[in-house]
Amino acid sequence: MPRFRRLRLAGRVLAAAAGSAVLLAAAVLLYLSTAGFPSAIIRRVSRRLGEQGVHVRVRRARLSVLEGIVLKDLRLYDSPAAAAPVIEAHRMAVGLNALEWILRRHGVVGLRVRGARVQMRLAERGGSGRSAQLVLDRVNTAVQLHPGGLDIQGLYAETLGMQFQGAGTIRQRLPRTGEPVLSGAGFLENTPPWVFKLIEQIKELRFKRPPQLRVEFVVLLDDPAQSKVTVKAQGRLTQTPVGAFDTWSLEAALFNSRLSLKSLVLRQGPSRLRVTGAMSLKDRTTEFRLFSDLPLRHWMAIMPRAWRKRLSESDYVLQGKASLELWGGPAPLAELRRHLGGWLSLEQAECGGVWVEKAFLSARREEDVITLERLDGVVGRGAGRGPLKASGKYHLASGEYHGEFKGAFNPHLWKPLLQTNQTKVLDWFVFGETPPSGEVEFSGRVGDLQTLNLHGKITASAFTYRGVSVSEGDALMDLRGDVMRLNPLGIARKEGVAEGWLELDFNNHVASFQLDSTVDPHAVANMIGPASGRFLESYRFEGNAHVIASGRVSYADVVLVDVEAWIEGTRLGLGWALSDQASFRVRALDRRLEFTDIQANVYGGRLTGRMAFYPLNTPRRLQYDAVGQLRQLNMEKLIAGLTGEEAKFYQGMLSADFRVEGMVGEGRSRTAVGEGWITIEDGTLFQIPLMGELSQWLTRLYPGLGFATQTDFRTNYRIKDGAFHTEDAMLEGAMLSLKGKGDYFFDQRLDVVVQVQPMRDGIVAEAVRLATSPLTKLLEFKLAGTLREPKWRPLNLPKEMFLIFD
Repeated sequence: MPRFRRLRLAGRVLAAAAGSAVLLAAAVLLYLSTAGFPSAIIRRVSRRLGEQGVHVRVRRARLSVLEGIVLKDLRLYDSPAAAAPVIEAHRMAVGLNALEWILRRHGVVGLRVRGARVQMRLAERGGSGRSAQLVLDRVNTAVQLHPGGLDIQGLYAETLGMQFQGAGTIRQRLPRTGEPVLSGAGFLENTPPWVFKLIEQIKELRFKRPPQLRVEFVVLLDDPAQSKVTVKAQGRLTQTPVGAFDTWSLEAALFNSRLSLKSLVLRQGPSRLRVTGAMSLKDRTTEFRLFSDLPLRHWMAIMPRAWRKRLSESDYVLQGKASLELWGGPAPLAELRRHLGGWLSLEQAECGGVWVEKAFLSARREEDVITLERLDGVVGRGAGRGPLKASGKYHLASGEYHGEFKGAFNPHLWKPLLQTNQTKVLDWFVFGETPPSGEVEFSGRVGDLQTLNLHGKITASAFTYRGVSVSEGDALMDLRGDVMRLNPLGIARKEGVAEGWLELDFNNHVASFQLDSTVDPHAVANMIGPASGRFLESYRFEGNAHVIASGRVSYADVVLVDVEAWIEGTRLGLGWALSDQASFRVRALDRRLEFTDIQANVYGGRLTGRMAFYPLNTPRRLQYDAVGQLRQLNMEKLIAGLTGEEAKFYQGMLSADFRVEGMVGEGRSRTAVGEGWITIEDGTLFQIPLMGELSQWLTRLYPGLGFATQTDFRTNYRIKDGAFHTEDAMLEGAMLSLKGKGDYFFDQRLDVVVQVQPMRDGIVAEAVRLATSPLTKLLEFKLAGTLREPKWRPLNLPKEMFLIFD
């Protein structure tokens, strides 16, 4: 009995102790769940976690019967010295295995996170200095840790404007005591370059609604190739820097050591881009296929950022309809770009300023050679529209390319591909309804237009060159860098043809040529350059002309001139003078232009001589000198050509020699100086209007004297101070002779003293001399006025005698 009582007493004591323990435990749990853990305990636990590689700071921690330890305002750092936390969580619940924790093992069996913010600063692999910050907001998840891995459920996060959801398992043994856990420093400090490019591309997108991305996974960290991951994503109304997509979707998977892109689809209206592909993780063998019928302007949205930037800076325009299929592999990933193929179809498209009505091309790449297998299309619009066929090869290693094209299209389409000085020359051509055609071989090196070579035959019709219309033209073209040679070259106009060769040095603005032409010399001069065109403006070519010329000229100015030419033709002239037939040689060298061996049939007579102009590059100081001979010119034809009026009263044959020099330009006639002589034979000089008033005066003095026939004229003259001056002008006839001296000014004014004398020889002359001897002193006259309105007045006639003649 006593033993039984002792047992009962012991039981009561144990029960009391157990009750007290329970009460105490309940009190502790109640305290810990309401008031939370003391700060000292929190600091001690933080130190323990730090020893295991987990660096945390917690404002408050309390105990939850259902969730474990609930942490408020938790901050998790990647290292003790980190300035900013990797994770900030308003609330995190940590499930613990108390026994494991007491034994200084992990003891963590689960985590539940709500409203966390994760900040990761990524540093590029290799220490390049490139970095970026990636922030995940509103992170919610539940993690269950167990030996060999962890399970993640209900994962939700927002970043880069997208919403991520996911669930899965990560399998790997848990670290032993002392090994770090939950540290992402390795990945953050060695981020692959493609991650930065992907982030930059995504940041340029604008989503009207956040896209949804879901990931399900079983990741085997000890053997990643055997992991299984599926990714599905979709979005709507996504704005890129160059256009908007209505919808897009992504589906990818990792299974059995094979990474598969099952589908990536971008849609814009009825158009789409679809990509599929796969890569083996064992040997990295990769293949892909891409199809797109998106408008060209949307292509820039999917281009690498560097490509897009380069095109944007060069104002390269892409727009229009297009279909594309591109494929690559199977090949090792590092060599995938060496094994590509595809085709492209364009319709009503603009590519870098080149309008493409329609076109189809196919190409492939093997190793470092891209082969354009076929290009067949129609380029240009309206009158400039024409077919184009081409093929060629491009060597990536050297940047060299070569090929050939055939077509009929306006070459202005290719101006965006040419150098500035080449486009200026191309602007000299204006093509009509029929575009030029050609078969041309090409070669060069990308990025260096100096290496561009073109060789082939081109033909054109109904076009203009420097404002000169051309009916037809053809040439064998050879372009090498800055020099284009057309040899042979042939052009045709309605009045004739020109054949020869032409070479243009675009860098030095020099044209070299050799030409045999029956084309209007004005047209030829304007085609050579504006300077030569302006110089020939005052020259007349109203009949047929034959020109043989060669040399070099600067087509931008007259700094360089070295030309030789021979010209012959009919109805050639200068100013008012027009020949029936003429020939002469031309020599232009540097600043001097010479016309030599001038031979012309003009106004029934003959002109010979030479003339020169210099210096050509200073128009305000341009000078001339000329020497010539006129023989037996018909006076009636000469005066009619000079005045443009009927000249039947002008009879006789004129001959002359002249030498004159001066400066060219309006108002510079007074600079002319020279000398020469003039004779007229078998004329009827008293019948010309200039002599009419003198004839009347002579008739009044001696009836019948005014009707004397004056047939011959001769004089020497000097040119100076804007006038022709003579001291010995002599007009002779059967009965009278007129001797004069004075000036004829370039403004047509006359200032001449004329003395009328009877002839000294012959019976008639003797009779006239006897009859007029009392009047001899009176037969001196002043000739003034102009050629059209001459004024004759006697010099020695008394005023009283004027009344006799009124």
